[in-house]
Amino acid sequence: MSGLASSKGWEWQQLQEAQARLLREQSIAQTSEELDDYIEEFDKELKAKDERIENLEQLLAIAKFERDTSTVNTSDIFPAALVEQLGTELYPGEFSDRLKLFLQLTYELSVDTLDGRTKAVAQQITKTISYSGRAVSLSSQIKTACKDGKTMPQKVGALLGGFGFKRTDGKHIKYQPPKELLGVGPITLPSTPSDSQRGGKNQASDILKNFGLTFLK
Repeated sequence: MSGLASSKGWEWQQLQEAQARLLREQSIAQTSEELDDYIEEFDKELKAKDERIENLEQLLAIAKFERDTSTVNTSDIFPAALVEQLGTELYPGEFSDRLKLFLQLTYELSVDTLDGRTKAVAQQITKTISYSGRAVSLSSQIKTACKDGKTMPQKVGALLGGFGFKRTDGKHIKYQPPKELLGVGPITLPSTPSDSQRGGKNQASDILKNFGLTFLK
């Protein structure tokens, strides 16, 4: 019955009516035990379909609610194809976060020179776009990696390696960023535990500035 209904594109009410007719026709030729088994199986199918419909209605209600109440997802402001052309993000939605920051700073610094329309649009965009919050998470990871001076070179090195930095050993350990990380400069780490112990906090501050995370949220 399910395959036939699917092929004919029947509505749920039509399917119930057809199933009822089939049940009446088969009940004439079946024994009482066979009929009970058939009815039991049919009831199970009805219950399963009702549960599926209820689940779909709940999902639809959730989707409508999120559409009506949620703020714009900053990760979706830049299409994936455009992000690839711009370069590599430190985290998903970074470029959108920086656009919001740029518009905020531009509006604050140029409020007397911008025309009314440009100011209004810029202000509305910054109100509509929300920060992703991932900059705070990345900053926390950097600070944690730099906290223990003894393990700092190893932990920070692993973090930088994840972003594609290339390591060069010498008197100090140098990490060169990939060209896709626009505006990010090389990072130098101490090669001895004693140097690491003294400069852990300063190292975290330098990396945050290098990554441009100081003002992002």
